[in-house]
Amino acid sequence: MASKRRYSVYVKRELYDDDGIKTVEYDWTPAGETVAVSEAQAINNVRHRVIGRRSQYGPYEVGPRWSVWLRWDARVIE
Repeated sequence: MASKRRYSVYVKRELYDDDGIKTVEYDWTPAGETVAVSEAQAINNVRHRVIGRRSQYGPYEVGPRWSVWLRWDARVIE
């Protein structure tokens, strides 16, 4: 059984135009901390806490000529 570790999870927004071209990439911002057995589980834990049951495979926001996607990262806290 894998041991659990403490992770710090970060998120950044990426803005794409209606042609699918990334036009703006924001800085990584802290989203939260969690205890998990893997980086993927840590991201899922915090993502669920932050945005609920929304899929991570679709845009976070959609406008008339743009969309915002979220990119997630987790790092072990030593």
